[in-house]
Amino acid sequence: MTKDLAEIEEENRAAVAFQAPPSALQVLLSDPDRLNTLNVDVLERLMALEKDMRRDAAEVAYHSALADFQYQCPVIEKTKKVMNKDGKTVRYRYAPIESILQQVREQLRGNGFSYTFDSEPREDGIQVTCTLTHNLGHAKSATRFIPFISGFGTNAAQDAGSAHTYGRRLSFGDVTGIATGDQDDDAASSGPETASLVIAHVKAVRENWSSVVAIKQGIAAMEAGGLHEAAEAWFELDNETKTILFVAPSKGGIFTTHERSVMQSSEFRKAHFGEDA
Repeated sequence: MTKDLAEIEEENRAAVAFQAPPSALQVLLSDPDRLNTLNVDVLERLMALEKDMRRDAAEVAYHSALADFQYQCPVIEKTKKVMNKDGKTVRYRYAPIESILQQVREQLRGNGFSYTFDSEPREDGIQVTCTLTHNLGHAKSATRFIPFISGFGTNAAQDAGSAHTYGRRLSFGDVTGIATGDQDDDAASSGPETASLVIAHVKAVRENWSSVVAIKQGIAAMEAGGLHEAAEAWFELDNETKTILFVAPSKGGIFTTHERSVMQSSEFRKAHFGEDA
């Protein structure tokens, strides 16, 4: 039987109360006569012990509340539509970060959680960190690095905004341990997360296969005027999809080094946007 929010809140309060019984220092502070018999060294040791006990209790409460949150959290609804080029049929759906936060707001609050996002711009991308904090003080963070994908008809502010939004969505999913339904293994970072990046890339290739084929065929036939078709297929994709698809071939990407070079060229932009691009 599925627990409702009231049951989970009550269990969480009971768990926290059990984990934090009155400490020895609290007992002494309530008894001035006994407190006056202790020297400073003993009091300092008791204060250090009190601090350690509170930290441990906060960590236990955090993990207990997180388990309850994950138990109650719904499957995230995919509210954003990405349309096919005909403008009528849906290619795929995904859950934007603002929709995810809205859908789990009550579960977060009911289990005593708050969250913050921090970002650190870099020359080639942005590092986004989500920190999840429990009301007893314990916190954990998850960080994602999202590269900037430029040269596709968007300006620097748009590239940064797209990467920042994507990083918030991924880091929030990492720290809470919830799946967004559309991107179970989403990633667009590097280093130790290469495996999840490849999984997300393969998923995006599968969902956008007709566009990938059109891009490859158009570039292959660019001498015969095929670049226009390739550019049209690429620029109809949203920025987040472009980021996932534009993975280097050394990391399992679908596009070759030559194809990637063409896609970043001024000729490729002009084939879609015209000479003023």
